[in-house]
Amino acid sequence: MLRRNEITKITTTFIVEKHIILTQKRKEALLC
Repeated sequence: MLRRNEITKITTTFIVEKHIILTQKRKEALLC
């Protein structure tokens, strides 16, 4: 089983990556 802090780290990483992807898509939309 994963420890709680590992789950938190994975969740945080996932949220951050999702946010970065959304930001990049928004920038691309503005450039088009």
